Amino acid sequence: MTPDYALFRSGVHPDDVVRLEEALQAAIKGGRWYACKHRVVWPDGSVRHVHGRGEVMFDVSGRAVRMLGTVQCITERVAAEQALIGARDEAHRAKKDAEAANAAKSEFLSNMSHEIRTPLNAVLGLAQVGQREADGTAVRRLFDQMLDSGQHLLGIINNILDFSKIEAGKLSVEKEAVSLTRLTDRALGFCAARAAQKGLALRLSLGADLPEAFLADFLRLSQVLANLLDNAIKFTAQGDVVLGVDRFGGMLRFRVRDTGIGMSDEQLARVFLPFEQGDGSTTRRFGGTGLGLVICKRLAEIMGGTIRVESNPGCGTLFEVTLPLVAAAAPAAEPAEADRPEVAALQSGRRLDGMRILVAEDNPVNQAVLRELLGQEGAQLVCAEDGLDALQRIANAGGDAFDIVVTDIQMPNMDGHQLARRLRELHPSLPVVGLTAHAFAEERQRCFDSGMKEHVTKPIELNSLVRVLRKHARWQAPPLADDAVSPAPTLAPMAAAEGLVDWDAMLDLYQGRQAFVDKLVGIALASQATAPARLRDAAGQRDFAALAFTAHSIKGMSANFSAARLREFAVETEAAARAGRDDAGPMAQRLADLMDEFLAALSSRLGEASGTASPAS
Repeated sequence: MTPDYALFRSGVHPDDVVRLEEALQAAIKGGRWYACKHRVVWPDGSVRHVHGRGEVMFDVSGRAVRMLGTVQCITERVAAEQALIGARDEAHRAKKDAEAANAAKSEFLSNMSHEIRTPLNAVLGLAQVGQREADGTAVRRLFDQMLDSGQHLLGIINNILDFSKIEAGKLSVEKEAVSLTRLTDRALGFCAARAAQKGLALRLSLGADLPEAFLADFLRLSQVLANLLDNAIKFTAQGDVVLGVDRFGGMLRFRVRDTGIGMSDEQLARVFLPFEQGDGSTTRRFGGTGLGLVICKRLAEIMGGTIRVESNPGCGTLFEVTLPLVAAAAPAAEPAEADRPEVAALQSGRRLDGMRILVAEDNPVNQAVLRELLGQEGAQLVCAEDGLDALQRIANAGGDAFDIVVTDIQMPNMDGHQLARRLRELHPSLPVVGLTAHAFAEERQRCFDSGMKEHVTKPIELNSLVRVLRKHARWQAPPLADDAVSPAPTLAPMAAAEGLVDWDAMLDLYQGRQAFVDKLVGIALASQATAPARLRDAAGQRDFAALAFTAHSIKGMSANFSAARLREFAVETEAAARAGRDDAGPMAQRLADLMDEFLAALSSRLGEASGTASPAS
């Protein structure tokens, strides 16, 4: 070892000496070039990183005698590289932590959904039983209020879960052909009764050249519009609330305008922030979680659109949702009118007459609710306490003993998913429907993956459960009006009606439920108030698309009333408009006159009801 090399080597960090000498020996044995990164210790004790590079020089006998090269200090570069590696590692750990937190959050929300919805299912189920038993009595109102309060609580739970799903990136939207008529009817129908209770006019304003159908997520867009309308009604004491739809460039624009309390600039700045609602006094006065508008904004953005708001204190508020307009062919078959919540809410009867149902449910209260509700519909129920018990009962009775299995998801011994998978192996023709308090889309998909035909969310809504059972059970469904695409056979003959509406036939249609008939009257008055003017405007402009659209809406609405003459003329007017016939205009004028007569009859009926209402109404 030469004195020069010994001096150099003494300054090398002890942990790097071996690596340095290995690099030197490799350069001597393998050729001429040397390169090595290592640390050196400065006289003051500090450590530096260096990069040494050089060429080994040999004498005539091939002995290495010296090396020429450079030593570059790379301390700052190494520090930067280490900082970058540390940042990457930290980001990776943060990502893993966030994923774990999201997974824990999703599991927590799923469990909370189950824990809250399970007792709420029992409360609302028993309230539905009481509502039906008390029909026509003063006690009925108490059950109505119980159901309203329970549905309000359910709405709050759904808002919190939706917001959490959005925050966790778990919420997605669908693209399907959406009927504009069905969409606006549904949105207005959700809010019409509340508007009528406050004495507010709820109106629909449609622009020209609107498509009959367009691509969107029907459920999520309905949720946005219903939320905005409900908000408008909540903060409006008098005046009106208007849902407007028009084209805006290549976009479809929905505008909800009210004449309510309005908002200041400070409130507008916070309106789309989570858990904000004007100020504390607003929350105390009007209630709410402050999540509805946040969810509307996020949903609009997920659907590729925007939402904005204009308002001044005391001058009302305008919310505007703009979405990409992609016209689509109208859905092949519109859902039956009974699918609409405002129509289906109180329909009942022996719609499951003779259906044999095996229910796997470990909660005795939920068993009692299902026995009562489905028993009143004519079903024959056998209840099992869990999946194993259900399998044993099928083994004892035989594979053909039941038309359908309804199973809870979370049960001891064998849960609903395990039961469905086992039945798919043993009795593949026996349909299974999942009944669960988990509201997430992932749970719905898990049900399908397990072999279930459908997923029904608790709290149970009787009409929804009945429709699912009638759809999937291996049982011959009796021909009832709520399964028909067109309810025309249930309407009274024209000659039977003294006026445009046969109220006696309508009471028969809804099994004597006067309160429900009065509710339908209020909904129709609110949602159809502008129909005559729209018909006349479209006829004057020979706008056949608008004529067909409005006539179609009247056709669907009049099917819920015993207004056969109005419905038949709406059918004829729609057909004439779609064919572009010259007589479509005069027919629309006549249909507008009939609508004026119809609305006048409803107004008169509503006045009589408000003066003579019984406690049950």
